[in-house]
Amino acid sequence: MSQERCYLCEESMPEGQSFYEDHGVMVCLPCFRDTARCKKCKFPSHQLEVYPGMGSICEFCRAKFTDTGMSCYLCSKNIPSWMSYYADYEKTVCQECFAEADRCFLCRFPHSAEYLTNLGHICEFCQKDVVKDGMDLDPLLEPLKAFLKQYQHDPPDSVSLQWTNWNLILGMQIDAPTNIKIKFLDEFLHFGYPVYYLKEKFYIIQGISRQHFMPHMAGQLAAADLCSTYQQPHLLGNSPFAQLARGWCHWVAYSTAQILQYTVVQKQLGRWPEQFQEEFQKFQAMSEYRKSKEIITITQGTLKEYALKYL
Repeated sequence: MSQERCYLCEESMPEGQSFYEDHGVMVCLPCFRDTARCKKCKFPSHQLEVYPGMGSICEFCRAKFTDTGMSCYLCSKNIPSWMSYYADYEKTVCQECFAEADRCFLCRFPHSAEYLTNLGHICEFCQKDVVKDGMDLDPLLEPLKAFLKQYQHDPPDSVSLQWTNWNLILGMQIDAPTNIKIKFLDEFLHFGYPVYYLKEKFYIIQGISRQHFMPHMAGQLAAADLCSTYQQPHLLGNSPFAQLARGWCHWVAYSTAQILQYTVVQKQLGRWPEQFQEEFQKFQAMSEYRKSKEIITITQGTLKEYALKYL
């Protein structure tokens, strides 16, 4: 009867000595003690290969990895079955590239095609849709102004846009604590609007997408009309008029996103900014049993009553 041999040194296994056995092979004690082991199955091997995120892997574990048919959008390498990956825009990014990439401020995709001052990195998918300084925005603004007439608003003919960073525009809306950490747009939206009307000017974050610009601009155009009509510098404060006006402008923005079928922005406005949700939710509840025209008539009438009483 042939004697078993050690898988590593190929020497005959010493009689009466214990041994390590796995994957259908045996390893003698001297080899077991002196050989580096696989991070996945602990098998001692001279054929370990380093895999990102997993460490040194033996030949037996490597043989179990299957080809997923996916390749990394950034490095073009195949993504093995054991590796986690990022997926968006019908693209996949491997774990290694994801860890090293600059992520898009607007959508978090792990790649940067452009860096905008006062904003951050923008990926190639968002790049084609951003609104930024130097662009002619009249083709976007004029339809909005006409659209808002159905809400009984007459926005200003001239719109003064001031491009700014998220810190400044957020500070206009809330007393932002210094520990707020903002890396991406969806984090910012928890606390404030990317477009904000204050003292006859519209402040806007450099580089937001058109899908965010259109609904938020609609809401702030409504705010500008209310401020002009009732001679208010802004809609901050806790008076019943200010609270109703804020909720109404948020409802206008939400309704605009809904009509334009900007589903992601609509969902965001349905949850954020958190400090304006209580006022907005009253309009959400009203919409369950009243039509849009009825809501508009009631709200505009109540705003006039509140202005006479509280301003």
